[in-house]
Formats: sequence, C-alpha cells, structure tokens
Amino acid sequence: MVAAGGIIVCLPLYFWDFLITYQFKPTTRPYYPLFYGALLAAGIIIALFGFLGLFKRFNREPKRGNILSNFLLPLLAIAVGAGVFAGTGNLYATSQYLAADNLYLLILTGLVLGIVLCLLLVPAGISAIVNSIRKKSISRTVRRANASAFVFLLMGAIVAGVIMLPPDAKAKPFPADLFHTVLYAQGDGGYDTVKIPTMITAPNGTILSFGEARVGSQEDWAKTDVVLRKSYDMGNTWTPLKVLISDGNLTIGNACPVVDESTGYIWLIFCKQNDRVFKMHSVDNGESWTTPVEITKDVKLAGWRWYATGPSQGIQLKDGTLVIPADHIANRKMNAQIIYSKDNGSTWKLGGSIPGGEEATLVQLDNGDLYINIRPVKPGFRVTAVSSDEGLTWHNISHDKSLPDPACQGNIIKIYKPGGSLYLFTNAADSLYREKMTVRLSNDECKTWSKSKVLYSGLASYSALSLIDAKSDTIGCIFESGANYYAEKIVFVRFSLDYINN
Repeated sequence: MVAAGGIIVCLPLYFWDFLITYQFKPTTRPYYPLFYGALLAAGIIIALFGFLGLFKRFNREPKRGNILSNFLLPLLAIAVGAGVFAGTGNLYATSQYLAADNLYLLILTGLVLGIVLCLLLVPAGISAIVNSIRKKSISRTVRRANASAFVFLLMGAIVAGVIMLPPDAKAKPFPADLFHTVLYAQGDGGYDTVKIPTMITAPNGTILSFGEARVGSQEDWAKTDVVLRKSYDMGNTWTPLKVLISDGNLTIGNACPVVDESTGYIWLIFCKQNDRVFKMHSVDNGESWTTPVEITKDVKLAGWRWYATGPSQGIQLKDGTLVIPADHIANRKMNAQIIYSKDNGSTWKLGGSIPGGEEATLVQLDNGDLYINIRPVKPGFRVTAVSSDEGLTWHNISHDKSLPDPACQGNIIKIYKPGGSLYLFTNAADSLYREKMTVRLSNDECKTWSKSKVLYSGLASYSALSLIDAKSDTIGCIFESGANYYAEKIVFVRFSLDYINN
C-alpha cells in the first residue's frame, strides 16, 4: 500500500502539465485543481494506511464507542476510493487522446492501479460500516444494500462537485488596435461547442472559415458536423453558419482545405470517426461542393488505429503538387505525415512520416525544400523537420526551442516576396498552458523568428492563418479563445505585416 500510495501521489504531479492544459489552469479556474489536489492527498493517505496497517483494523470487530475506527476511517476509505475512481476515469478519457509513446503505458498503469485501489478501499469502507451497525434484526442483505447506497451517493456527490463547480474567470481584452469579431460561440446552431478552426482564401477573395460543430459535448468523439461561414469583404461581415458535412451520429472533422491555383478548385480533405479519409471539392470558390469520395485505402496503412488530416490548410508546391499534413497512431506512437496529389486532386498518395509529433502544418521554402512544423506529444517545444524530396522522407527532426508549445495545434503560411519570402506562424505560445495566441514572423526560411505579437493573452488553442489581401499584405487569423475554457469562442482577427513589425 505504501508503494501504491507513492505512485498515486506521483500521478497528478507527473500529469499536472497535461491536466492544466485542458482548462485546469490554477490562475483561471482555481476550483478545478482542487480535484487533482484531492487525488494527490488520496495517495498520501493511502501510503499512511499502509504504514499504520489500518486495513487490518477495518476487518476486526469494531470496539463500542470508537467513532474514529467505526465510522470516520471507513468513510475516509470510501471517499478516497470514490475520488480515485473519478480521477482514474478522467485519466482514462485523457489517455484516449494522449495514447502515444510512453504516455500510453504510464496512463494505463495509473488507470489499472486506480481501479484496484477503488476495489480495495470502497469494499473496506462498506465492510467496516456494516460491522459497526450490525444487529441481529437486520439482515445482511439489507445492511449491505444500505451501505452500498450510501457509497454511491457519496461517489455521485464527489463527481457532481467537480462537474458543477461554477466558472470563475473573466475574458481577457483583445488589443485595442486589433480588429476582431466572433465567428462561432458555444451554443451557436444548437451545438455544444464549435472547435478546430480552419481558414483559407478562395481565388476570388472569399474567406472560408471551417469548424467542427460538436453535439452534446466538447469531446473529440462526440457527434460532429463540419460547418462553414464565409466572408466576401475581408472579414467585416460573415454569412450565417452552414452545415457543410454531416453523417448521422458520426464524428466528422479534421477539415483541411487547399487551393489548386492551376484549376481554381478548392479541395477539402476530412475524416470520419478519426479513421476514414474523404475528399470533396468546390469549383465556384466554396459556394457549392461535390459529394465526398473516400480515399482511405490510398492514404492509410493497415494497423493505423487513429488518423487525422490537417486541421491546418494544405499547400501547393511549385510543380503543382497538392500536399496535406496529417497524423496517425502506429504501435501506440504518434506520427505526423503528409499525403499528396500530383494530378490536381484526382488521386492521393501517402508520403513520409515523422515520429514524435501530431498535428502538423507546412510550407515550401524558397529553395524548394518542405518545412514542417509539428505539435509535440508532450508540452514543451514545437517539432520541426525538413524534406528535400517533397515529403517522401524527412531529416533534421528536432525541437525548436524558440517556439514554446503546450502540445497544441499551430499554423504556418508563406507570403511570397521578390527579395525572399516571409513566413508567419501562430500557436498558443506557452510551454505549458493553452494561452497567449501569438503570431511570429521569420524572414530567414524559418530558421529564426525575429518578430512576434500577442493576439490574445487569455486562454487560446487551435488557430489558422490566411493571406486575405496580397496587395496590402493583410492577414486573417481565426483561433479558439475563452475565459474558463479555451474554446468558448472562435474569433477572427485581421492585421497587416506592419502590425507585427511594429
């Protein structure tokens, strides 16, 4: 029990960075970390139980009048068991998303250990209470039923206490000199939350803003539709929310658009159930779309149990090749990769993979190499790599210590200039928290990032960039933001290159 308590103590400490990444930041939601603090305390108490041998006392006949051993300690055991049960449930949900590399085994170990502890502690508490109230006139079945009802009531109170805690943070203000407007908010269109924004500018200047509209839940596996809003005036006004793709109760998402400059088509690659891959396209700047066609067998290998395209936009190379970033799980390890088309979107093939990363975004450098910028599996810094063969193989895989990242998606675009192109990159620029949405500028082929500007200092997460007017170097950016949750809204902001340089 001492060792078990020690491991439980280490779990919230080791995963603290992940837990607070998912909305539990102490400075914005101080109530929520109390739950994980309780898990920490539970580990300490369990270790003490091991030292003091209290479980043996639970199995003995209770002494008359001893309130501590008869009731308080058993109640404590039940509370701890219920807390561990709720905590491991949360860790299990997290593991479904972070099931990669050593994290998978560590979270799985914590889950199994938590279940074992729950099975030990709760029955121990029930047994002690049953022994304390034992009377000849009360049947064993009735006694155990009453005790079990009490346990479930207590467990429900603990879980409800965590879920029902009220929001307690206020939204940060946007910079006064930055144009911004809300595109999607929780509850819009009857959806719980709209997340995972993606944006692209059509050949005629129409701005297309895609999002994942989730039904009944914020979670990745909820019923999800791909929705779209458009702007014809550089983001000043937007069309109403329109459902673009929906399929029963399935999860539809990871929308990744790319413009084929040679045909004017806009291709949209997306996934169903984070497993199957589809393509569709528009020939009229996003006003209408073709029926989706599945391409899973062409871009996914057998044994990959997770697959996601984008969700940032794709690019077109100098030779006309269309390239889409994607990621997958193979052998419980996260990998980024690309898919590509050399025939204007008619057929798609699988490119090379980069281990140790998730959602990716990429550009073609002026020398023809591909530069890919990848979400890390664990908070810290962005993963980058370079390809000299259009994404078939990758080299120079490393962490860019100038780009802190809380294990979140980011986005990069290229702005062509005669004397050397410029590159803009956005992400939640913190090595731990999803906050501080920042845009950075590089003028040396993404080797360094010389300029930066914070677009929003509060909670922020996924983002997308697009050059919406080349003549004035006007850039649009959409990103998730909020006060108590990082995706309460998706906002659109607009700025110029001078805004970053100054």
